[in-house]
Amino acid sequence: AQPFNLVKVDLDNENGVHVYSVDFIIDDQEVSVEIDPQTGEVLVVEQEPIGTPDTDDDGDEDEDEE
Repeated sequence: AQPFNLVKVDLDNENGVHVYSVDFIIDDQEVSVEIDPQTGEVLVVEQEPIGTPDTDDDGDEDEDEE
């Protein structure tokens, strides 16, 4: 297993559906994973280089919306 730094774990409500949102850093990559808390299924994996500008126009430095 590759070492990583855990940044944040949240239980979010996205459009009425609960998901775990897990953010961590591996090497020079920021990784965000969304997981269904009922089934454990990985729903989304996003990976981008550290320092990539926010592109979702919500002004929160790529923090998930609640």
